[in-house]
Amino acid sequence: MKPVITGSNGFIGSMLRNKLVAEGADVRCLVRSHPGSQTRSEGYTSFGINYADEDSLVSSGALNDATHVFHVAGVTKALTLNGFRQGNVLPTRNLINALQRVNPGLQRFILISSQAAAGPAASTQNPKTEAESPVPAEDYGLSKLEAEQLLTQASLPFPYTIIRPAAVYGPRDVDFLALFKQLKNGLGIYPGNRKSYVSTIYVDDLVNGILDAAQHSQATDKTYFLTNEVAVSWEQIYKHIADIWSSRLFEINLPIGIIAAVAKLGDLYSKVTGKVTVLNSKKIDLARPKYWVCSSEQAAHDFGFKPQMALAAGLKETFDWYK
Repeated sequence: MKPVITGSNGFIGSMLRNKLVAEGADVRCLVRSHPGSQTRSEGYTSFGINYADEDSLVSSGALNDATHVFHVAGVTKALTLNGFRQGNVLPTRNLINALQRVNPGLQRFILISSQAAAGPAASTQNPKTEAESPVPAEDYGLSKLEAEQLLTQASLPFPYTIIRPAAVYGPRDVDFLALFKQLKNGLGIYPGNRKSYVSTIYVDDLVNGILDAAQHSQATDKTYFLTNEVAVSWEQIYKHIADIWSSRLFEINLPIGIIAAVAKLGDLYSKVTGKVTVLNSKKIDLARPKYWVCSSEQAAHDFGFKPQMALAAGLKETFDWYK
């Protein structure tokens, strides 16, 4: 395999990169750096590119004889829908166009999308499946769906696979760090989501699933959710983390209306400073649905996907890495 990875400095991308390097692959990483630059380190080569410039991708040389492209790069925070499109749709379009110019014989293009592209489920008993029409709940999910459609609605010379991970956690993740810190002394503050349910997946299980799908003929030109089959409530997640700390859990479930009001202040701050805050109205749109639940039954059927890490053990591994 001669894989190209985008987003290799991020949480999922770096774990995928390290796995491929360990397996002896000739790994090339596209990084937002000085276009035309090349750096060799730790068993992989980094190519400086500009995702907004298709010619930059072509001239890098990284794509020319690649067998697989793992497109992991993207943005999860932006002030506007256009900002999400600039970070998620435009790079995907330019990457596809560049490949058609220099490597139309690519063996597989693997797009790492998101559960958000499909939208929430109706209940825990009816998890979202690939057969259902996507209904994104907010701008981030819409931009990820539009990136998917660049593959699904085009006649491309190379095959693709789209992966929609559930909520990913594990070593190197920073999103759960604040939650671990909050629960150190047993105080659990829920942003209106105590009884909301979410599908999760440990990062190693996700990486293994991505690689299996990328090399399995049954996964050609298809879309898959990757997740643990058992959805969990945020209350369960908080209790698992409190148990790791050996803390007695004291819980406060703030009404979503209060959180939404605070998010408006975050929006105002962003407009004034141009910086995206952690709490904003777009994040509230993600938090409102009660069932961010999906099924990976199709992946299990097509290429034998079977996650190995249970939530409690995975959170303990994450905790040990944070320490």
